Amino acid sequence: MSIWNWWAFAAASAWMLFSLALSPVYAAVAVSRTGFGAGIGFAVHLGAVRRAQLSAAGIRKKKSKAKQKIRRDILSYLLRHVKIERIFVSGILSFEDAMTTALIWGGLNALSHMKPLQIQNTAQADFTLGRTNVEITGILSVPAGHIMIAAMKHASIAVRERRKKWKNIRSKA
Repeated sequence: MSIWNWWAFAAASAWMLFSLALSPVYAAVAVSRTGFGAGIGFAVHLGAVRRAQLSAAGIRKKKSKAKQKIRRDILSYLLRHVKIERIFVSGILSFEDAMTTALIWGGLNALSHMKPLQIQNTAQADFTLGRTNVEITGILSVPAGHIMIAAMKHASIAVRERRKKWKNIRSKA
């Protein structure tokens, strides 16, 4: 019989929960000629970027319409509770037409001076280059309770769907 040190177990559990709570969640968006893609990764941003690029290229398998509707409903619930803390825009704005460059850069500057939007703009306009390289990053916050509610909604829908499928398969036997 082994002797279990409960204090060590509690300390290790507390440390694990604390480090898990501080681990970042990354969201990536990719746009290509074939489409648009988004990905989410936990603790490492490379997985989020890879998933976004695969879905933008059309390589990832598409979800069924019913699953897309469920995800859309849960995502819309979460988006109602998202608060944009700050948006950072940096890089070089340059289009083939100088008027387009000036209009977009001026609009971005006007948005960055509006107080409730909290946009920090360090982008520069280049009227000769003809190639845009802009990075947009941001800080969003969602109360943890709403994330948990959305996860429970998703889990209840998934269990209901599996039970329905199980009953359907069982009745055919």
